[in-house]
This record gives sequence, C-alpha cells and structure tokens, in this order.
Amino acid sequence: MTLFSFLKKPDETISAVFEIGSGSVAGALVKLSYTNQPELLYSYRETTPFRENLEHARLVADMTLAVEHVAKNLGDEGLVHLNFTGYRHHRIHDIFYSFSSPWVLSQTTVLNIKKDTETIITKPFLDSLIAQEQHSFEKLVKEGDSANTFDHDATMIEKKMVQISLNGYPTYNPYKKTAHQIDTAFCMSFVPADIMQKINTAVEKTFNFRKVTPHSFSLLAYSALRDIFHTEQDFIFIDVHGELTDVLIVKNGLLVHTFSFPFGTHTLVRKASRILNLAAIIVESYLKMYVLGKNDDVTNTKIQPIVEIIQKEWLTAFKLAYSMLPEKIALPQTFFIITDTDLEVLFANVLRMSPLGGVIVLSSEPNIITLDDATLTKYCRVGRKLVSDAPLLLQAIGLGTIISHQDNG
Repeated sequence: MTLFSFLKKPDETISAVFEIGSGSVAGALVKLSYTNQPELLYSYRETTPFRENLEHARLVADMTLAVEHVAKNLGDEGLVHLNFTGYRHHRIHDIFYSFSSPWVLSQTTVLNIKKDTETIITKPFLDSLIAQEQHSFEKLVKEGDSANTFDHDATMIEKKMVQISLNGYPTYNPYKKTAHQIDTAFCMSFVPADIMQKINTAVEKTFNFRKVTPHSFSLLAYSALRDIFHTEQDFIFIDVHGELTDVLIVKNGLLVHTFSFPFGTHTLVRKASRILNLAAIIVESYLKMYVLGKNDDVTNTKIQPIVEIIQKEWLTAFKLAYSMLPEKIALPQTFFIITDTDLEVLFANVLRMSPLGGVIVLSSEPNIITLDDATLTKYCRVGRKLVSDAPLLLQAIGLGTIISHQDNG
C-alpha cells in the first residue's frame, strides 16, 4: 500500500440513476468506472398512464408516483439482484437524475471571442462569460414563454462548459494556456424547484442520500455521442419520448441548438388508438410487432396506413419547430434517434422516406442511426439476465464520459 492510498477515489462505484421523461420513469443500478466502460447491473422502467387530457398537475402527480415506484423497485428488487452479480457488499455511492422535457429547460450558448493578442485563459475569465449568459437565461426562464411551468423558483441543475477550442483546437483543460481565438459552448439547465423537491421526497422514501447530481438528458446524450461517435462532428440527436420530442443540433462538435415540440411516443399511440378504437396498451403492442415485422397480414393492413399518416404528422411538427429557430441552421447529414418504447424505427423511416420540405439539410440522403440496444451495448456492458434499456444505456455512457473527463482534469 502506497502512502495516502486510502485517500484515492475508488476506481469503480455503484450508482442509482433515474431517467425522468414525459411518458415514463426509469431507474438503474450502474457500475461507473474512471477507466472502464459503464455497466448496467439492474434496470426498471415504469410507464406513466395515458391521459386524454394533458393537465400539467396530473402529469406531475403521475411522474412523481412513478419515481417513487421506480426507487422502491431499485431498493427492493435491484439490491437483491446485486447479490447475484458479485457486488453484494457494495453500497450505493451516488444518485443521478436526468430530466427530459417538460421537466427541464435548457439553453446552449456558443461564444466566439477574438483577441488582438494572445490571452492567458483563466477560470475567472471564463466564469465571467458564463455569468453574463446565466443572468440573461434566468430572466428568460422567469419572464418568457416558460414562466407558467417555472412559476416558482427554478433550480439550476447545470452550468457546464461542454466544449472549448483555443485557436481552433479543442481542449479539455484550457487554463493557463494562451490563445487569441476562444470558441466555447456551455449549457445551462433549470428544473422547477417544486418538481425537484417532489422527486427528492419520492426517492428519499427508499434511499438515504446527502447529495444528488441532476443533469439534463440532452447533455448526457451529447456527451455520450460525442465520445463514442468521435468521427461525427456534425449531427442531430432526436429523443422521442412520452408527450414530446427533444432535438439537439451539433455543428463542429459544438452543441449549438436545442428545441422541443409536443409530439412523442404517447402521442403516436394515442392517435392510433383513437383511429382504431382500441385500448392504448393493445395498440402499442401492435406497433412494436409492426416494427419487428411480426404482425399478421390482416393487422398490418390496418396498422400501416395509420402509421404513415401519424408519421407525417410528427414530421410536420418537427418542421414547424425547426422553422421557429431564431436562425436557420442547415441540419447535419447524421441523425441519431432514440425512443423510450423501442419504436425508433418508425421515426427513422419517415426521415429516410419523406422529403424535408422547408428544412435546410446538408445531404439529400441523411445517415439515420437508431440508438437501440444493439448499438449502445457496444459501449455499455449489460449484466447477465438483464433486459437492455436504450435511454438508460445512453445515460450511463454519458455519465461515464463526464466522470472520466473529470478524472483526467
């Protein structure tokens, strides 16, 4: 044993992670390492009920109850499962949350600064830049279109520099270096204070913790994709979940824009359910079988035209949200798509087959990559006898990336 070795951080820790979306809540026990791939040891997902009327208070109550159920499942079934994975005596080291819309409001700011002479980069210099943008964003949160959702105090969960380049060269540690051109992107995210309190209360019924680390799901996804698909400097990430779709646009490795629109997997199922006059749970099963090509011909004859109609509605909503961006950005060639219900192929297909009229795209033949279990398990190990969960895998990869970069300074 070397001197002071007892002060070293453990290389591997077991963490409880929660993914909180608009249509479901998921939780996992994840082994995070500074040197190895993360590993999903146990996972559980609970879908929130389909509601015909999307009242905010009802959605909050459904989400909070789902968080409580997921935490209890991790505390009961998950910890028992660890007994069979070789981690029987490990305690939960950290707790992480990730938030998708509508529970989080995020903004990415890109600054391009040119100096006449080489300037030493210091932490106070960068902090002053971020502080100016933070003040503007806080004002937008409290007075802008989101003021109704963030009607009380808003909790800042992220204020993170996601990339910085000095004289055109990216670096993870800019301090004490000199540059005359500084390009930086940083992300800030807020969650309503009452939402955070409700979630903490639900989790505390099972886990005792002093600290929880919250993130936006979009930032974790960006961190993961930038790391595992490092040759892709320009891409668009589309997360279709519950009642919403979240989109982020990356250019030259920088996260330049995020936006959302109200059309998700629940919307798809709800619309198909109304047309077919069938229960949502049955329609969702039909859709999953349709994706796998396992429906019989009669069922496919009913499902296919309905799917095509709803796909086009989603695409119309996508294009409308794009048109509302403050500046017209040419969308990259590469699209990454993920869903919380294994239906990502439906949204990938409509992007492949339908013209994106009114949207500036760099290629007429976009490269569509579905972030399914098969793709993501290359970068996150999955424990034995465990059903993979793509959003949780992506979250674990993102957390692993952030932790490893922190460890490397």
